[in-house]
Amino acid sequence: MKSKLAPSLIMLAISGLSQTAEAANWVDLTASEPANAPIFKAWGFIQPTYTHIDADPLSGMGGAAASSANGKYQIQNQVGPAFENTDRFQLMRA
Repeated sequence: MKSKLAPSLIMLAISGLSQTAEAANWVDLTASEPANAPIFKAWGFIQPTYTHIDADPLSGMGGAAASSANGKYQIQNQVGPAFENTDRFQLMRA
């Protein structure tokens, strides 16, 4: 068993050492734009997000919580940051 395992481990180690890595040298690339390049360039992105939580309002509670909780949603079933609705469209990053 050892004689079959040793050559494969050696070949695996050799193939792992022979891999090359490619990367950009960001220090050399900084400020390498042409002299007539504009000072500011408009760029950006937006991340629209829609969240919907399919939940039913509380019902069937008794005691002191019955009047204040029945017909309302649990806080875990509402979308932040206001925690007032079960669905919401937001712009997460803009």
